Amino acid sequence: MKTKLITTVVLAATLGLGGAARAATDCGSCEHEKAAVQVAQSGHESMAGHDMKKMEGNRHGTRIREAKVEGFTIEYYLIDMREMAKSQEHMGHETGMAKMKSHHLMTYVTGADAKPVTDAKVGYLIVGAGGAEQKAMAMAMDGGYGADVDLTAAGPDKVTVKIVAGAKTLLDEFTYPVPKQK
Repeated sequence: MKTKLITTVVLAATLGLGGAARAATDCGSCEHEKAAVQVAQSGHESMAGHDMKKMEGNRHGTRIREAKVEGFTIEYYLIDMREMAKSQEHMGHETGMAKMKSHHLMTYVTGADAKPVTDAKVGYLIVGAGGAEQKAMAMAMDGGYGADVDLTAAGPDKVTVKIVAGAKTLLDEFTYPVPKQK
């Protein structure tokens, strides 16, 4: 009976917090709360305590590149999940982020008409300096497309991005220098 009561209370509290998180996404000026909900919904822990000064507008993370491909503008932002885990652990929270990949790569696509492209498919192929390959399909989130990637290998990574937007296929490629571990 006691276990049933505890389970019911925990479930009710979880559902109540979920409603509050959804309400936060409706607040146009609450970028911090929207980012926390977005990351939580994408399978990551809460971003409470994370330095959100790195956000630009509705973009999440640190901007690492902007490219023009066939009239489209493609912007890339990187979230360092290790830093987020450190801030959570510093606050005394159990993160479970040790099993996660090192970074979250966000891609934002804007058409020639200056409107965001929200119905595309985005995939990443990352080849590390040692030749190790990783592939990731990004999922649509908060006006962009994001996936967890591992950028911990020494040396630069070659990142190839394929975007399929309707009948249009866009390819972009760049080298990303991996920062040294602190």
